Amino acid sequence: RYQLSQPTQLLMRHGVLSAETSFFDYGCGQGDDIETLLAGGIDATGWDPHFAPENPKKRAEIVNIGFVLNVIEDLDERKQALEGAWKLTKKVLSVAVMAPSSASIENAKPFKDGFLTLRNTFQKYYTQEQLRDFIQDVTNTPPVAVAPGIFFVFADEIALQEYKINRYERSRQTTVNLAGKRVRTAPTTSIDRLEKALPILESFSYEIAELGRPIHSDEMPPELSRALA
Repeated sequence: RYQLSQPTQLLMRHGVLSAETSFFDYGCGQGDDIETLLAGGIDATGWDPHFAPENPKKRAEIVNIGFVLNVIEDLDERKQALEGAWKLTKKVLSVAVMAPSSASIENAKPFKDGFLTLRNTFQKYYTQEQLRDFIQDVTNTPPVAVAPGIFFVFADEIALQEYKINRYERSRQTTVNLAGKRVRTAPTTSIDRLEKALPILESFSYEIAELGRPIHSDEMPPELSRALA
């Protein structure tokens, strides 16, 4: 991977995850995010049933369960995984799943409450509303939509208020500079226009996450159109 996973990037961009907080990755895979965060001076650890089963499950201020729930076939096990991650959370839990697409569903075979992909792997595709309801039912806490398929759940009221403030104060959001181990060639084209449009894009993304559907072109703010022109 060239950079941190999207959920971890969002945790950093919104100032939720920093060098002053501890991070636990519930279902860390091969630990790419953990290695990158450790290299950046962040206290990070994780557990995975396949790649790191011997690692202890530790409480942390920030807990991430990214792209885990959607690959668990059994609903009860899915709930147990989310409950397990939530119990470890001191401040903020990040929950991320694969967002559904017409192409992915069209080429998949229905199985239990999800699908079997062409590679014969299980995927449970949640709509934004379904994921929100599932998280709230398990944690008994209203989650906050951050992006399509990604929610933050706040176990700490102060952390929630800080997030709300930072979301509207672009200058206080953290720029994500941590990169993965692999190196790719820098783009030769200018990205000045994209950088200028980034605050608008983030606000636009939040609106899409809240709606749980793509926004029609007629609903697009004129300032976004101008920024990308």
